[in-house]
Amino acid sequence: MEDRPELTEAALLKVFQLLPAEHRRRLPSVCRKWRRICSEHEDLWSHVQVSLGPDFLRTVDLAALYSWFLRRQDIVRHLDIEIGSGDAWTVIHGVLGMVGRRVQHLRIYSDREACYEAGGRAGKTLLSVLLTLGRLGAAAGQLHGRQLLVTWMALAPGLASLELENAADWTIGSSHFPTGLTHLDLSYCGEEGLTALPDHLSQLRSLASLSLQGSQLDGQADFSALRHCSLLQCLNLTDCCLEEVPRCLSSLAASLTYLNLNSNSDLGGEGQAERLEALASLTRLQHLEMRECGLVNIPEGVVNLTSLRTMLLGLNDLALAPPFVLPGPYLSNLRMLGLSDCGLGEDSEGGGLLGAGALETEEEEEGEGAGMAAGSGRDRAQQAQQLCKQQLGAAWQASHAQPAAGTVAAPGVLAQGGRDARSPGRPGQLVEDEDDEQEVQSACALDQLAGELEGASALEVLRINRNLAMRLTFPGITALLRNKPYFRRLEFSEDMAGPGLDLAALSAQFQGVSFRAVD
Repeated sequence: MEDRPELTEAALLKVFQLLPAEHRRRLPSVCRKWRRICSEHEDLWSHVQVSLGPDFLRTVDLAALYSWFLRRQDIVRHLDIEIGSGDAWTVIHGVLGMVGRRVQHLRIYSDREACYEAGGRAGKTLLSVLLTLGRLGAAAGQLHGRQLLVTWMALAPGLASLELENAADWTIGSSHFPTGLTHLDLSYCGEEGLTALPDHLSQLRSLASLSLQGSQLDGQADFSALRHCSLLQCLNLTDCCLEEVPRCLSSLAASLTYLNLNSNSDLGGEGQAERLEALASLTRLQHLEMRECGLVNIPEGVVNLTSLRTMLLGLNDLALAPPFVLPGPYLSNLRMLGLSDCGLGEDSEGGGLLGAGALETEEEEEGEGAGMAAGSGRDRAQQAQQLCKQQLGAAWQASHAQPAAGTVAAPGVLAQGGRDARSPGRPGQLVEDEDDEQEVQSACALDQLAGELEGASALEVLRINRNLAMRLTFPGITALLRNKPYFRRLEFSEDMAGPGLDLAALSAQFQGVSFRAVD
């Protein structure tokens, strides 16, 4: 067997440095050579991950753990700790007592409510922790002379990033955070989450990223402390029970580029424009997420935000108030648009489909009053479809032309001159067969969307999966991708593909574009 040359130590070191922290910790156990390299190059341990599972007191040698950290107290800069029980906080105090003064990035996370620590107020005597759990003997003596009775957060005064994911209760909000923080994540703090912004948030003048996901920040919450965070770029308020977009966000107009408002269902619906009014002031916003917010259309406040690059609006019922996509300058620079599961193609009642013409409805048979009450939704649908026809112009007519004599009109295709191929004596009517009629309407929904996105010339990714009332056709997709030279991915659901739609032919026609069926 031919001998293979071994990698040099320099090459091995480069490989080791590229490994994730959770795999890097196993390197010394592979062989003596690797153990020696790891011991001689302590910088490999600047990023450390520790897992303290529910039974760590039985499975982890705490004395060895503390000794390991004590030898690297000047090296560790990034520390990730996964905890499985509240007892792990005692170990966290011990570890931070050794390496905390050098740590710049600290993440403590869990998926168990039993892991909650009482905010940052609980004090621990580090020496007793080490002697009781670690039994370090002489090593513990090196800690004499330090301040031993402190909170865990005070042990890491130089933190630039702090993430506490499901690992602390609501009292964390009263803590004094290190003033040099640039990133703070307080997601799901306690069973109910935070009920207000952190008390001392106004002191974090360098903060660039803040996540309060899972908090209970209803209409009574005071957001005024955000005015002091003039460098804030990223704000995550997912699932925070918001009743409106905080109006004080206008004070962050010069810095805020990322805003996540997902799962705040009270933001949409009647009066939506007023509740979302603050969005209009965020002139530097580049990324906006508003999934599952009860929206009935795209927020009017975004139409002039020309810096917007990504907008994700899935799980909203945008069919309630057509058009699907509002016109405006924001479209010209938009790169990614997410409209997954938005009811595109459904009518205002949520059960039918947007039509291309005047569809017969039950209201017409139930009297003038009932017809007027229900007519507004139908009128909006007709107006939106008419707008689509005007925007697509000749292309729309060409893609919906009458098939040659002796052939049958395919679903989703209007007869030339508005005449149904199966009912030549009834001009202006759609195919009478109910299934074919729905196919026509479904295809028209795609045409409508294509017309509304005509100005989105910079669009690269469009997500329309789970809009099962919309049918994808070759002509519709052709219209959708027209004048979009940077487009590279269309995401849809497999059930949305129209009869005979050939994805291979699409890929050949639009080289460089990925047509991806996703759930």
